[in-house]
Amino acid sequence: DHRYQGPQSVGAMGAHNSGDRQWLRNTDPVRRRASQTRLDQVAHMSPAPTQRSELLSRYKPRIQAGQAEICRRFLDDHDASGMLHARCQLIDEVLRELWQEMHLPESLALVAVGGYGRRLLWPYSDVDLLFLLPTQPDQKLTETLEQLIGLLWDVGLEIGHSVRTPEECLAEAANDQTIETALVEARLLIGN
Repeated sequence: DHRYQGPQSVGAMGAHNSGDRQWLRNTDPVRRRASQTRLDQVAHMSPAPTQRSELLSRYKPRIQAGQAEICRRFLDDHDASGMLHARCQLIDEVLRELWQEMHLPESLALVAVGGYGRRLLWPYSDVDLLFLLPTQPDQKLTETLEQLIGLLWDVGLEIGHSVRTPEECLAEAANDQTIETALVEARLLIGN
């Protein structure tokens, strides 16, 4: 895929100013310290290479076929609102299923933010996601999240993501009105 950008950092992402879409987003480094909870007991989460190939072979064609069907329906009925909601529903289903495939801890949450949080997913817009963690991730969880983010790109989803704790969300929102607005429009996809 020509859009593949290599392994994706689990640091906070973002740059939504005019002209930023042409540049790769910068990341904030993740502080790599052990968490205070038992998230370090999640070594079983990462998919094996054969499982990854199987996930790719299932979900990439599913997204492509779903997008094509949504486009075909739009060309027939010209219902823009229906198209936006159908795209959102398709992506919601895929994200929830992939999250479950990764066997992530129940204490984590996947949250739709921005336009995607409002259920308005325009064609070619990125899928803005917040990976909400109770504490800073340990090395194994960081690796699993990086694999999931890479998998999301590989199946054809152009995601914009951040990985934060609730405290970090509050601190970032206090310093940046765009983050505050994105969090106001947040919608829980899966998790706690």
